[in-house]
Order: sequence, then structure tokens, then C-alpha cells
Amino acid sequence: MNIFLAIFSHMQVDAWSNYRRFATSFFIGILILVFGYGSDIVFLQRKLKLTQKQIVMTRELMQRKKQQVQQDKFNQQEADFKHTTKPDELKPGFEVINILNSLEKAIFEAQVEPFLFEPQAIRENEFLVVYPIKVEINGGYKNLIMFINNLLKLPYSVIIEEMDLQKKIVNNLDSLNLRVLLAVHKNKKIKVRARSTVNKPALSIQIPQRDIFKQLNRRKNLYLWSSKELRFLGLIKQGQKTFGIVSDPLGGIHRVVVGDKIGLNQSQIMAIDKRGIVTTKQVDNIYCGE
Repeated sequence: MNIFLAIFSHMQVDAWSNYRRFATSFFIGILILVFGYGSDIVFLQRKLKLTQKQIVMTRELMQRKKQQVQQDKFNQQEADFKHTTKPDELKPGFEVINILNSLEKAIFEAQVEPFLFEPQAIRENEFLVVYPIKVEINGGYKNLIMFINNLLKLPYSVIIEEMDLQKKIVNNLDSLNLRVLLAVHKNKKIKVRARSTVNKPALSIQIPQRDIFKQLNRRKNLYLWSSKELRFLGLIKQGQKTFGIVSDPLGGIHRVVVGDKIGLNQSQIMAIDKRGIVTTKQVDNIYCGE
């Protein structure tokens, strides 16, 4: 009997010990789960707050960007309005037919007789598209000057790359035959529109008292201005000679050849081509369009 009681009491002790170990393990497991889930919840909450903050910042940035774009668009529209003189100057596109129509109008107003009106192959590079057009006209001296003035007033960037002038006899009367190669430039990175004349008067060549295509005797007049004040207008070829046409600030027209001296420094002309005039001093060079 004592043996059974001893065995029973020993079993009770073992069961109580096993229960305590199980309870301890279970409690430790619960603590691990609680702390584990708790840390995950805290991490997710922080992540959620950070995400919400990023969303708010992104929305604010997009709103500011939208307002900036709208402001830039408004400023551009306001600038276009300020620099526009005629409603039809902002016609869309940059078609060759528009250029030809403008040249035809310039010829009609100058009362010269057209013989050739021929667009050439389009040239382009990274920045510009050039529309070359050959024009050949006949007329009197004053009419040709008027035609060049009309070219300067066109609502496009027009440069005379080549110019050839010859005397002709038409109906037993002396006449001048002018052949020019015009280059109309379009900037590929900027929207092309007609130039405004609101704040800048149109360039114009004043008709001198005598024929500019005859030999000039007053070349010393070019010493009165610096080379930066002189403007290269183009070339005239007569036989084997090439002449450069230069205008002064007062509207006078001068014909120069290689060997002449121009500018306050009296720099000697070394070469004349369609790009401009090259002198012995680089600072006194005169380029087309300047």
C-alpha cells in the first residue's frame, strides 16, 4: 500500500512539473507572438505614415508644377500678344507658298519685271531649315533698290546669299538684270512666326543721289564709322570682279572690292564672299545678317 501511494505521489509531482513547463512554454510563446506582431504593426504603421507623407508631397509637387506650366503659358501668350501687330501674322505653318506669295508682293510693289522665280532644294542642319529661292528680275535702278527694301521688310528671316547684277538693253532702253539667291531661315527649336515691328523699325535702304552700281569716288566715307556700324547687304558680280555692297548708319550704299579699307581702323579688305567681308583685323570683319 505504501508503494502505491509513493508511486501515485511521484506521478502527481511529474504531472505538475510537466504542466508548469508547458504553461511556461505556452506563456513564452504568447509573449513572442505578441511582441513579434506588435513590432510588425509598429513597422507597418510607420511605413503607412511615410507612404501617406510621400503621396501628399507628390500631390503638392504636381500642383505646383501645373500652376507653373499654366503661368508659363500665360506669360507666353501675353508676350505673343505684346509683340503682335497684325492678326494674320501668326498664321500656322511655314509653307514655301507663303514665302513665294510674299516675294511676289515685293516684286509687284517695286514695279520690276520677274523672269525667274524658282525654289531650290531645302537645306537643314541641327538648328536651322533653309529654303533657298532663286529670283531674277529686270528693272530700273531705283526699282531694284525698292525691291531690296521690300525684302528687308518681309516677315521672315531673309538673307541674300548671292547677287549678280548685269546691265541689259530692253526695248532700246538701259535696264538692270538682278539675279539673287535668297535664303529664308527657320529655327527648328522655336515656333516660327512673323517678326514684329512694334519696338523695332523695319530696315530700309535710302536711295543715294547717284547710281550705286557705278564706280564710287567717296570710299573715304566708310572711315567715318566703325565696322560694327556697317552692314553687309550682298554681292554683285560684274565680269571677273566681285563687289560687296555695304550700307552705313545713314542709309548710304557703298560698293567695295578686295584691297579697299573700311572702318575707323582702316582695315584692308582681304576677301568678299556670300558670308560677308573679311579684313586684316578680325574685329573689323562684317558678316551677313549682322
